[in-house]
Amino acid sequence: MDFGFIISFILACYGGANGIVYSKLLEAPRNWISAKSSFLAKLLGCPLCVGFWLGVLFSFAGFGPFEYYTLAQHGPIMLLADGFVGSASAWLIHLLMYDRMVGK
Repeated sequence: MDFGFIISFILACYGGANGIVYSKLLEAPRNWISAKSSFLAKLLGCPLCVGFWLGVLFSFAGFGPFEYYTLAQHGPIMLLADGFVGSASAWLIHLLMYDRMVGK
């Protein structure tokens, strides 16, 4: 596996999760979805959760760290593994950057 590819995946999961959960640009769609479903409101407020689903989505699109294995042989396992990597990376970077995001 290429180290740069893994770093790109990690940063894409963090950036996407951070953008979905905290950005002003997506605040109106988040509020609309939250008004329709309390489950989706909780999901969209959680960088850990959004990072997981972004990891699965990126993996399904062929942009996952474990994409070198054949999808036909290990498809669900690789999707979950990429989801876990996306979730962990989004959460860890979120924890490291949170104080800067809120201005402390």
